[in-house]
Amino acid sequence: MPASDPAMRHEAETLVTQIEDYSFLVMMNVWYDVLGRVNVVSKTMQNTSVELSTAVSLMNSVTDYFIDYRANGYEKALESAKELATELDVEPIFRSKRISRKRRLFEYECIDEVPNADDPEKRFKNHVFNVILDRAINSLSERFEQLQSFNNTWGFLNNLKDLSDKNKLKVACQGLEDKLRYQENSDINGCDLLTELDIAKELFPEDVKLPIEAVRFINTNKLQAVMPNLWVALRIMLTIPITVATGERSFSKLKLIKTYLRSVVHDSRQIKFFGKFVNRK
Repeated sequence: MPASDPAMRHEAETLVTQIEDYSFLVMMNVWYDVLGRVNVVSKTMQNTSVELSTAVSLMNSVTDYFIDYRANGYEKALESAKELATELDVEPIFRSKRISRKRRLFEYECIDEVPNADDPEKRFKNHVFNVILDRAINSLSERFEQLQSFNNTWGFLNNLKDLSDKNKLKVACQGLEDKLRYQENSDINGCDLLTELDIAKELFPEDVKLPIEAVRFINTNKLQAVMPNLWVALRIMLTIPITVATGERSFSKLKLIKTYLRSVVHDSRQIKFFGKFVNRK
């Protein structure tokens, strides 16, 4: 398509106008801060060896960051956008935009009142910045609610060397027994698990703290019969899936076998056979 094409020229001019808008520069800084933090958490959680406690800690940290960023990050984004606007010779002001109002079909209908209609900056903060952060916080809370629930049930096994509060530990062991109960049977006994945790605290070396380290130590030293409840609880805990990134990556590898180009068959690669088109393999 020639460079003098009117449609292409109009599209390019429109994109330049939108990029040179100050609100675009502000949002670019906002998305940089938001997606930068999300990217770190996403890559960490895609690791096949990530544990439940680590995943919950990461999700809580990014949620706290979004809450703090909603309260204090707007001014920081404005300052960064002003510096970028100075370099690009863009006027650092929010432009007023036409506000669409609902047509009144009947006389008794009230007139739509748009808050902060006369202040583009306040309108941008309330209707764009705050909305984005609110949706991000709500999405994190909803999507990882089950993960938080698992951590509340299994969290006391995250550090086997830090089991000082006996009352809370007893309640946690009983709660885990109830979670693993089906009808009249349960996979573990809460009272026996409490006793085994006391033994493990004294028996395990100082470098054995995490669940995966405890499972390896029990397996290496053949202690399954000595700590059957702890052995079962730790194995179930370690098989709880944190993400499905491994499964998604395996499906994406199918593209190496059957690509888009192999799926698209043009007329030149088709032959006519008995009045029908048969794809040439």
